[in-house]
Amino acid sequence: MTQLTLIEQNLQNADQPAQYQEVLTLVTQLATTLAFSPEPALDLSAYGLVPMLNLSPQQWVQKPVETTLPLLRNKRIHWRMNWRADYSVDTLFIKLGTGGRVNHCQLIWSIFDEHSKVVATAQIDGTTVVDGQWTALVLTAPLLKGQYFGELISPDADNQVNTLFLWVTIGEGTDDLGSITDNVIDLYRYGITPMMALSTPSPKQLSRSVELAWPLWRGKILQWYFEIASLQPPVSVIYLKLATAGKVKSNQLQLSLFNLVLEDLTWITTLTIDSSQVRDNHWTEVLLPSPLSVGSYIARLTAPQAETIENTLLVGLTWLGLDNYCYVSPAPTTRQRQRVLSTIKSRPRISLIVPVMIEEEIGIPPYLSSCLNSIWPQIYPDWELCLVTNQVAIIQNWLDTNFTEFSNRYAKQIQIIDSPPAMGLQHALTVITGEYLAMLFPTDQLTEDALLEIVMSLNQNQRAADLLYSDEDQVNAGESYNEPAFKPEWSPELLKGYFYIGQLGVYRTTLVRSLGGFRAEFYQSIPTIPTSSQRWQLFQGLLTSAVSSKCYEGQIWDLVLRLTELTQCIQHIPKVLYHRRRQWPLVGSGTMGQRVVTAALNREGLGGQLIPNPMTTTANLWRYPVRRQPLVSIVIPTKDSASLLATCLDSLCRLTTYPQWEVVVVDNGSQEATTFNLFKHYQTRLGQAFRVIRQEIPFNFSKLVNAGVRAANGEVIVLLNNDTELLGPPDWLSQMLGFAQQPSIGVVGGKLLYPQENTIQHAGLICGVAGVANHSHKHFPAYSLGYGQRLAVIANYSAITGACLMVTRARWEQIHGFDEQLGIAFNDVDFCLKLLAAGCRHLVLPHITFYHHESKSRGLENTLIKQRRLIKEEAYMRRRWGVLLKQDPYYNLHLTQRAEDFSLNLASIYGGARQSESWWRKIWQWLVNDE
Repeated sequence: MTQLTLIEQNLQNADQPAQYQEVLTLVTQLATTLAFSPEPALDLSAYGLVPMLNLSPQQWVQKPVETTLPLLRNKRIHWRMNWRADYSVDTLFIKLGTGGRVNHCQLIWSIFDEHSKVVATAQIDGTTVVDGQWTALVLTAPLLKGQYFGELISPDADNQVNTLFLWVTIGEGTDDLGSITDNVIDLYRYGITPMMALSTPSPKQLSRSVELAWPLWRGKILQWYFEIASLQPPVSVIYLKLATAGKVKSNQLQLSLFNLVLEDLTWITTLTIDSSQVRDNHWTEVLLPSPLSVGSYIARLTAPQAETIENTLLVGLTWLGLDNYCYVSPAPTTRQRQRVLSTIKSRPRISLIVPVMIEEEIGIPPYLSSCLNSIWPQIYPDWELCLVTNQVAIIQNWLDTNFTEFSNRYAKQIQIIDSPPAMGLQHALTVITGEYLAMLFPTDQLTEDALLEIVMSLNQNQRAADLLYSDEDQVNAGESYNEPAFKPEWSPELLKGYFYIGQLGVYRTTLVRSLGGFRAEFYQSIPTIPTSSQRWQLFQGLLTSAVSSKCYEGQIWDLVLRLTELTQCIQHIPKVLYHRRRQWPLVGSGTMGQRVVTAALNREGLGGQLIPNPMTTTANLWRYPVRRQPLVSIVIPTKDSASLLATCLDSLCRLTTYPQWEVVVVDNGSQEATTFNLFKHYQTRLGQAFRVIRQEIPFNFSKLVNAGVRAANGEVIVLLNNDTELLGPPDWLSQMLGFAQQPSIGVVGGKLLYPQENTIQHAGLICGVAGVANHSHKHFPAYSLGYGQRLAVIANYSAITGACLMVTRARWEQIHGFDEQLGIAFNDVDFCLKLLAAGCRHLVLPHITFYHHESKSRGLENTLIKQRRLIKEEAYMRRRWGVLLKQDPYYNLHLTQRAEDFSLNLASIYGGARQSESWWRKIWQWLVNDE
């Protein structure tokens, strides 16, 4: 076994500092052997080594494995280089050592093009070299984008005493330029973002548990992506969490903002942050010259005056995904695999369709090797792979060259078919032989147990599913997993909002064929971006990796919508079975989603139409027309609190455009004159559309609303608290009514906000969270998109708060209204769960908004009598709904039961595990070199 093979094997397993030390020892031995070998020309690339080169003299830029190589007389050191950036460079920095001595020898560096022509040279005076630090290489001509050979010689080195040392490290292949890369570090690629707030930072933002202070180096640009939604106030201030490391800083930071569109970046402004104003580990205000409007943006942060690490500010970074998430691989033994496989009675073949479209500028799609390497080791063996491509010969040659062993072993399970991109999935459908099919894209990976879990799920149900989908996470450029998507059970309305099922859906092949398969009109061609454009320069790899999946998302989404119109045999597997490659959001890609959902609404034949989404362009909202304009009765229980009730009624009168509505106030023993005067005022103003019924009973919310509904004349009922205030839109009743009239819908709700801090009080109820049930996204900012965009789409929930609830009278009477044994709490939850058990779905319209001055009229549950009553009612609910309270179908079991913030359940197999030190080392290496 060669030393290089040993190095590669040890480096792959280097998870601890001790193992890195073993690799370092091997590299040092190799470098020493090569230095004194008889070869006059030493090709570093042939041994997996590269010199330590950089764009700026940063002493703290380190590789995990480094060693020195003597630069001897009469020996030429050369290596292959690939300069990928579209800008020129005339000064590079090389890391040299003196061996602790003053060296008088000279070094000459020559750069050759592919035709062995010298394009640039540089000379280094050995007396100016500082031991183990970076030395400037001033080139005689600028280095442009292209392929090169670098050669280093030391013609006047006399012996080992008068010899400089070159620092070398493990290379990424013969095409690598060492540590020279683009100076833009795209944080989005690594699943991290600066600690940034678009409004006054909330306690939640201040208490993020995963933070990392990162130095802002001279010559490096930190870049990240963010969005602004329309429901928030105009953004005129940006807050960044910066640190001084306890020192007084004299340098400045520059923050540049760009508007992001598909074709290019448009510069908006560049702002200077005075570092003397930065307080250690505090939020720093950055005032904008003009407010930012709705849209997508790129921010770039630089420290042009930073000289050393001592004179560098730190920026706080945090993960985009859930804190402490850690993907857990099944890693079963051979014996365990055989035991599991032996228990499976039905073993259907699963066909994996992978579209591999070759672009002239790109060649083989990035990460295709990783994708295929996730298929070979599948625990479940009964699969076939169908590669769909527009360049069969190129793919076949690439496969034979890179995967000889696997292509031979699985020759009968692999087929390559020729097809134009738009027809790729459809052509694959005509040749596959599996009972089920799934799409996989070159950028993405299956987990080792993905197919096994799918087949186990098919075997565990009496009637095998026609569609299965799983949870997923993201894999970043450092091959680390984060930002998991823990999905709900089958949610039809959510699917119209956005394609929440994701790319790993598994479909019954016969059913797909009976539907006509994949429709070419929903293939989305990504516009070709000129290689000279600024966006191409910055995001080339990210755009190319996004193309493969985004092109086909419309076809797959359309298929799922058509398929689910025919079958309800749909199963969610609550495990991460798929790693999706992190991609830049493609602005404007929501247009295809709108076409897909419009087609689905047209097939329904109910008159549904898309409406503008005020929150985001990447998710859909729609409405249904109202049939027959039925009378809507708004039932409002109250006791005094005239000012609250007046605010509520006034907002209804000002903002409601639907003509057929009445108000039934259920008065529970009011005594104040202002209350009775208010009743008279609205009886005069609204006439027969306003009535008050008196209920002189001890407070029992269920009895009050039941009495109000009996007295109401409407075909549709709205329960509304007296401490709510309508914010809009004016057609709120029409929009809620359009959904409530659908045969499969039970209860329709809206979004309630706390007025003081403009945060969310209610956006659907989650059963079993922090008790019997609690409000999803509580205390999230009003403009937040929520977990998985649920605050920006029409989402399904198990229950809706009685503070704002619409239901038809037929549904109300079907389950006899509210349970009067639940007089105070949980009556709305119990009501919704009864309808859920009867086969109805509930949903929240996120754009229907109210302020809710919660519990101001009734008070809090803070007395001993109230608390005892609450405990009694909670026990009643647990006896009746114990199973649902343990696992809400619209809430994933891997999310916490302790809070309403959709954070990770630490008891989950994916929770509670911190990333190892080796992970930090890998991220450090990736970020520093931006490879």
